[in-house]
Amino acid sequence: DNPHRLWEQKTGYDIETTAMWAAGMIIRRAKPDATAIAAFERELSPMIESQKFRYQLKGEQVVVDEAIDMTFEEDDMVSQGSLDSFKRNLGLTDVEVGQWQELKRLPTLVVARRLFWYVESIIEKSPADLRFNKIDLAGEIDSRSNNNILIKYFRPDIVKDFDIPSQCRAEAEAIKTICAIKRYQADKGVLPPTLKVLQVSGYINYVPSDPYSNGPLTYIPGGDDFKLYSFGADFKNDNARMSEWGKGVAGGDQVFWPL
Repeated sequence: DNPHRLWEQKTGYDIETTAMWAAGMIIRRAKPDATAIAAFERELSPMIESQKFRYQLKGEQVVVDEAIDMTFEEDDMVSQGSLDSFKRNLGLTDVEVGQWQELKRLPTLVVARRLFWYVESIIEKSPADLRFNKIDLAGEIDSRSNNNILIKYFRPDIVKDFDIPSQCRAEAEAIKTICAIKRYQADKGVLPPTLKVLQVSGYINYVPSDPYSNGPLTYIPGGDDFKLYSFGADFKNDNARMSEWGKGVAGGDQVFWPL
């Protein structure tokens, strides 16, 4: 169980993603030999395999439960003192204050539990899962909030940064795969023709998936070097045209190699 808030977890993922990028730059510039790469990979693998790469919601649940407890007195009436505090801190309009005054504890708890159940089920999915299954995450969360004003203000803000754990996983698995490709090349004198061959040869345990496609990360060997990339947030193969996760009007791919 992770008691940290979503913004804290996002910060952690951002730091890890930057570290993976830096590791790739070191490999590119320092050109370590196969022994050094293997040693680095041995250190890296347990760190990757021990992570779930998904948000944990315990901290968000605590915040919602505390807001519900503050809202209702022992007789289940809305506490005027707490409502005044919410009005000040959240900038509630008079209409929203009226909606808050109409809340009931049990229905609010039910809405909260059902919403968290849904979010728990959805955070296992990749951005590609949402796109290809046509899941409107923002719309689903709004609908499941059931027009409850407390839930609206305190529900987990999962939509904006939903992609971050998947991006971090892809960065980490890409670095691990780059190490394996380099070891294969050092051992056999050629690049592996496919990532599947890399797996079958025992250099990786599985072919890393692309969170923005229905398949693996894209690997293209050529001569003595190779390309390894994700389609990025435009969900299109832009032939390793570099971008930051395919964001922006121009799109593009998240290129892990070459850097």
